[in-house]
Amino acid sequence: MTIFQPKLVMIDVDGTLVDSVPDLAYCVDQMMLSLDMPVRGEETVRHWVGNGVPRLVERALTGELDGSPSQEAFDKAYPIFLCPKFIGQVYSL
Repeated sequence: MTIFQPKLVMIDVDGTLVDSVPDLAYCVDQMMLSLDMPVRGEETVRHWVGNGVPRLVERALTGELDGSPSQEAFDKAYPIFLCPKFIGQVYSL
């Protein structure tokens, strides 16, 4: 009997196997606090997930599903979301 031995196993953790929304909501809210803007919360962020981090940041900044923030606002917010070392630093928009 031949046993299949894969060389690589990939898992797509897109929310199907793991509910990542609580972690994403935490990151969004920490980013918003760093920007001295209102937090969005898990329930709201749950409706915004699924189109990538840049789109999630845009939605968080505008509070809208199809909103588009200024380039300046996005340029300040995006690195904060991506890099925890920025958490705690306050920026004005």
